[in-house]
Amino acid sequence: MQIKFGRVWVNLSFSFVAVITLMLLLCEEEIVLVSLFSSLFHEAGHLFFILLFSDVPQKISFGAFGIRIERNFTGSISYKKEAVIALGGIAGNFILAFSSLIFYSINKSSISFKIFAVNIFVAVFNLLPVRQLDAGCFVNCVLQDAADIIKSERIMRCITLITVVFILVCCIIYNACLGFNISFIAVTVYLISITVSKELNNDK
Repeated sequence: MQIKFGRVWVNLSFSFVAVITLMLLLCEEEIVLVSLFSSLFHEAGHLFFILLFSDVPQKISFGAFGIRIERNFTGSISYKKEAVIALGGIAGNFILAFSSLIFYSINKSSISFKIFAVNIFVAVFNLLPVRQLDAGCFVNCVLQDAADIIKSERIMRCITLITVVFILVCCIIYNACLGFNISFIAVTVYLISITVSKELNNDK
């Protein structure tokens, strides 16, 4: 389903609804709502800097791999500003995590602690140097600012593959030695999925 708000398309796919439904079946409803709110706040961090640098998103997509802001890269924004935009989501999560921790210290609310924990996880996860994640976008901007696009793409691909393989090995060792951990497996599968999806799209 697509809805247009001004110049921006909002795309809500069936896969996003399916993922949320699955999460509701497997997790607490409160955790699902906190995760969705944290994801929206994460994207709001990106959007803040996009608008600050006088750019406009083309599409906001709600899909199986989460919420993404899609833009037409015209080259009007420098790589340094693109790097700031890439880290905007992480900054948003850290701000929300810090704010919720203050509220938790005051009223010991369980929801405040859950918001803190989820946002710390989202922020740290996006600090992985994987091309589809925020830190990967940041590294890619730095590389493209320092070298030509082809060379930077090759370096970024190597960094991504090394990171994903490292996480996969850690997941296998952890589950073999310490027992089955569905969260670690889910994170690993997600990383592999977004990496494979990106590589397939590049080959088209």
